[in-house]
Amino acid sequence: MPLTPDPKGPTVSVAVLCEAIVSDTDGATNLVRVVEEIVTTLPATVSRDAAVLLNSGDLPAEWPVTLSVTGPDGYAVADDWSTIATLSTTRPTTWLFVPRLPLRLSEPGMHWLAVVLAGRVVARQPFVVRRASADAGTPR
Repeated sequence: MPLTPDPKGPTVSVAVLCEAIVSDTDGATNLVRVVEEIVTTLPATVSRDAAVLLNSGDLPAEWPVTLSVTGPDGYAVADDWSTIATLSTTRPTTWLFVPRLPLRLSEPGMHWLAVVLAGRVVARQPFVVRRASADAGTPR
């Protein structure tokens, strides 16, 4: 999937998978253990939080946003997650969304989290899945 961001549309500042996302009482958001690698026995279903931060652009305020996760073969390993992001065009705004994604992992290798805005892939973040031995314990 080639990246095709719109120069006047929203930009993606953050697009990662995490072990957890925690909000502090002061409103700060903490991304706990950003995932670059998942080691698990295969096949497995492993849930991770996605964190995507959008910054407003100069185009209309409502944007359809979809997250998709694909495996090395290009097939989906999670159901697409979709929503509408409402961003102001009169003042700079940001929009953070943090869905929990169950990942159906069946093969090792490079996997991809993609952010799609209005049908355009605007960000892709890789993560590696490695096969653990059956006695290795819980996924990490």
